[in-house]
Amino acid sequence: MRGEDVIDPRIFEIYNAYCHGHVSHREFLSRAAVISVAGVSGLAMAQALMPRYLEAQTISFTDPRYEMELFEGTLHGFHHNSTPRFNEVAAALAWNRTIGFFRTHLGA
Repeated sequence: MRGEDVIDPRIFEIYNAYCHGHVSHREFLSRAAVISVAGVSGLAMAQALMPRYLEAQTISFTDPRYEMELFEGTLHGFHHNSTPRFNEVAAALAWNRTIGFFRTHLGA
């Protein structure tokens, strides 16, 4: 599987519902199992979206390369301007710092 171009949009919708607690893990897999596109089962597509925690690298909180910033008074999704959680000042600051990080570490 090569990514988004192979994964049916319905799988993304179900996965989004699962990630935001609207459906259980079992319901997510049950709904995905009934979808099939071009010979690829929805279950295989769904599994491609699931995190592989055992394969992930862990960053120590004492690692000097690690920076974390909490934006006081903000909620999840504070950068999304179509929600009531939008915080323009924090969003601009976070965006500028993200772009700065990319320029520093990716040469973008």
